[in-house]
Amino acid sequence: MQSRSPRSGSFFVALTMLCAVALAPDAMGAPPKTSKKAPVESTKAEKTAAKAVKTVATKTSGGCAEAVRFTSDAILLLATVLDGKIERGIDPCETSGGEFFADGVRWIALDRFGQQVGVVVQKTDDKFGMHFAKESGSFGAKLFMRGPKSTSFVSYEHTATAAERKELLAALELKKAKDVTFFEAGGERIAVVTTAHALTVVRKAGKKGWLRVHRDLDANATFPVYTLRAVLDVDGDGFPEIVEHVAEREDGAGYEVVLRRNGKGEWPLVASNEDKGP
Repeated sequence: MQSRSPRSGSFFVALTMLCAVALAPDAMGAPPKTSKKAPVESTKAEKTAAKAVKTVATKTSGGCAEAVRFTSDAILLLATVLDGKIERGIDPCETSGGEFFADGVRWIALDRFGQQVGVVVQKTDDKFGMHFAKESGSFGAKLFMRGPKSTSFVSYEHTATAAERKELLAALELKKAKDVTFFEAGGERIAVVTTAHALTVVRKAGKKGWLRVHRDLDANATFPVYTLRAVLDVDGDGFPEIVEHVAEREDGAGYEVVLRRNGKGEWPLVASNEDKGP
């Protein structure tokens, strides 16, 4: 059988033409021409979100050196924010098995809306065991943070009028509540309502009024179970998370959970420092 050489006849000509096309500038990945679009003016909500991202997210985008950690008076790690992602109950950056919970380590105390209000230091003694001692300021909301010195959080607090508070309680068919906290983010007004047995998250939906979007309930509890710890943008995406305390005993001892709003408007649990034992 006679074989055809790739360098002979029309086959070689065709191959040469194919290579020429393949090596043309457009075929080498030159960027296509794009039309310029008119700039879009940012809304007030978008500017607020951008400010939040600038103050927090940029602090958590440089690997472990820029990680931000959160804990509570339970002295178990609640969450580590690494490269903008909430790591649930673990510290992927920890190397010695406890370097951030050693005696003498200092944490920043945050208030309900993430503002720095004090400094606490880790201590261990015979009377209290492992605990946080106040070094300056106050314990705030009993939520503590360690991160770059420049880390700060935008406050999303909304000061509601008496009429707005009354309207909210009426929508939930409540005569009174243990606590009602309002905040505003992404153009939405949201409230966290705690009663003796429940913590409820609601949002203002225009003419529809207040709609319930999340609820934690323990109807059989003999003591208050749920308490709002804080509302702050934990992961720096421009929309705040809800940090909730869950009491396991009548004296209030328990653990914290972080609720994060998803794309469906729901508030699932994304982090917790519940001690489930060995």
